[in-house]
Amino acid sequence: MKKSTYPTRLRMACLGLAGALVLAAPAAMAETVGNVSLVVVYGYETPPAGAREPIYVRDEVVADAELETVRDGRMDVRFLDGI
Repeated sequence: MKKSTYPTRLRMACLGLAGALVLAAPAAMAETVGNVSLVVVYGYETPPAGAREPIYVRDEVVADAELETVRDGRMDVRFLDGI
């Protein structure tokens, strides 16, 4: 009689899902420190341990993120602490 691999597959799927959640947790727990109030041309944000992505007006800015614009671009950020 052949032994079923269903329990093993289920365990592997659960472990994979748990691993994905652990990797996504730092991004989800990043502290919001401000919001973008102006972007001229193009702006980008690279959060800690994350990938560079375009950023737009009203997007949140997270702590320790790297913000950048293209040449001749501009970005204004309103920080929650008012500084």
